[in-house]
Amino acid sequence: MLGMKGKVKRFLSLSMILAMLLMSVPSMAATSGEFEGTFDITAGQNTIIGEATVTIEDNMLTIDVDLDEGQEAKEYHLYILDQLPTERLTPGQAPIKDTLNPEQEDFQVGPVQIDLDDLEPGQCQDLYLMLHLAVGGETAYGGKIVDSSESESAWFGYIHIQLCEPEDPDPEVGSLTIFKFHDMNENGEFDEDDETALSGIEFEIYNEDDEEIEGSPFTTDEDGLIELTGLPIGEYFIKELSDYQITGQVIVDGLISTYVASNDITDVYIGNYFEEDEEETGSVTVWKFEDEDRDGEWDENEPALEDIEFKLFKVHYPESEVEKGEEELVTIGSGFTDENGKLVFDNLMFGDYALEEHSSYEITTPNALKNGLLEIEVHEEDGEQVIYVGNFIPDEPEEPEEPATIILYKFEDTDKDGNWDENETTLSGIGFELYGSMNDDEPVATGTTDSNGMIIFSGLEPGDYFLDELGDRTITTPVNSQGFTVILDLEADEERDIAVGNFRETTPPPPPEPPEPPRPRPRVTSNDDDDDPVEYGMLRIQKFLDSDEDGIFDDDEFEMVGITFELYDADQETLISTKVTDSDGVITFPNLEFGDYYLREVSDHKITTEGFNADGFSSSPIEIDSEDVLTITVGNVRNVVSAVVTVELPAEVEVIEDPVPLALPAELPQTGEAGVQSYYILGGLMMLAGMSLKRLR
Repeated sequence: MLGMKGKVKRFLSLSMILAMLLMSVPSMAATSGEFEGTFDITAGQNTIIGEATVTIEDNMLTIDVDLDEGQEAKEYHLYILDQLPTERLTPGQAPIKDTLNPEQEDFQVGPVQIDLDDLEPGQCQDLYLMLHLAVGGETAYGGKIVDSSESESAWFGYIHIQLCEPEDPDPEVGSLTIFKFHDMNENGEFDEDDETALSGIEFEIYNEDDEEIEGSPFTTDEDGLIELTGLPIGEYFIKELSDYQITGQVIVDGLISTYVASNDITDVYIGNYFEEDEEETGSVTVWKFEDEDRDGEWDENEPALEDIEFKLFKVHYPESEVEKGEEELVTIGSGFTDENGKLVFDNLMFGDYALEEHSSYEITTPNALKNGLLEIEVHEEDGEQVIYVGNFIPDEPEEPEEPATIILYKFEDTDKDGNWDENETTLSGIGFELYGSMNDDEPVATGTTDSNGMIIFSGLEPGDYFLDELGDRTITTPVNSQGFTVILDLEADEERDIAVGNFRETTPPPPPEPPEPPRPRPRVTSNDDDDDPVEYGMLRIQKFLDSDEDGIFDDDEFEMVGITFELYDADQETLISTKVTDSDGVITFPNLEFGDYYLREVSDHKITTEGFNADGFSSSPIEIDSEDVLTITVGNVRNVVSAVVTVELPAEVEVIEDPVPLALPAELPQTGEAGVQSYYILGGLMMLAGMSLKRLR
């Protein structure tokens, strides 16, 4: 077997080789001021239509925009910010912008000169680019998308770039090894024949700036070693956290000074001298067990606990009565319980000690240890202290079951066969309530089918559910005797599809009624008997021609006159009022009872303002909950109509008739009938007669 010196030499040699190999790896850190990255371009909040490649080099910023085929931008706007944006900035006011004529699918923004900070090693600088594009009537942004629920205004996007000055790519480093031993000869040298390594001794290590290095304090292992690699070269100071006499080192103010050189291992041997007198040393033995019944006693059926850390402190009392109560705790050692739950601290000089457990478990015994520290006295009459420490470890809670999901599909069952056929369409705007029991007063969840005829009930516990459709439609799919669609044995993490069919006789719609004058919204009669006053608010619509299609009423844009709007109740079916914008592009709906409403624009123009569907309806209800006037601006883009082509006809040509011949024909027709010449003569005479009459008048 190798002796202790052989172990140390072998360890140091392997450490030297490892350190040299580590230091030969080249640095992968990037240079500050240089960047290249590609980011998605998103239109309409959720449709990716291309990508933008950002390049920064020599303080110049370039953005290469590559849109998908068929996508063309007509203008771009760019803000360069040094703080995280929280709202959409007005595109038209961006410092960097341009109009693309003709519209382009691929183009470049920049190069643009940017100001970058002079960074120290390890420092970083953040840039935020808000790139706005107008693409085919849609608003588009590059990078991360922030929807309107997270923004202080409308949705927007930004590109985040972080430029960092790397740490020294090739720092000079070295290694430090501390070897701790029992110096029985008091000569400061390790004699492997009769001297042993000391484990569990703690050291604090400081650099030349008097800063405690990361990971300090360090504890000697079972071979008495502390090994540190990758230390920047320079002077270090070592402080031993024990009350043993130190040998073999020069100590100044309680510190041992050493120097760590580049690509080298610095060895520091630190000896301790203390008497091995049986009558003056003792030990502390810790037995660790799981106290399953929490009675504070180690029963036969209770298991030992291994790998539980304990730390032992030596208690130093003040030398004078004035300093009484300010005792100092000096770490003697630390360790972990073995497979039998045992940990021994031996070779302890008589005196007062304190034991500390490092675990998150509940301590059931001894009581003093519950408060953090257990005081132990090691003395001549009781030199071997045995401590039983119990832990109560609760059973791990069962992991909650994954929630289940019900996806409801609502369809028009035109053939009343209870099956969803390919030619049968979905139904939107149908309300449903989901119950956990048919006897429940309150539903588990409610919902209304969307434009695809769907409702998703998520986050459901496993079990049975009962679905109730609201309304008077005939349900063609199976229901129970109480009219519920029954969903049985829904399992954890299951996603179950349910199709519910309807058949409803269609009747021709009634003729439209003339618009009513403005009136308060009719109240819904409730069952309560209170006499709360009715509260009213007002809705104001501002209509404008959105020439840049950004949904914002800019100063250079005009009001739109003569646009019709309809105001509906919360059911989106009851028409409350119809109005037309005035000369200022304004409509006012006064005397509206507090509640939800839907707005519909009746025109063929495209709506650019967010929050409206293709059919002109507002996509979500408009809530009137205040006496203040609620103003909504609605933008339009006029549909382009081809110019009328005007065709000019040629000037009228004057037709000059040939003079009527007055001579008689040479011959008469053989038939004896008058020839054509006779008609010529008669016509000429009539014209002469008419001219004579005109002169007489």
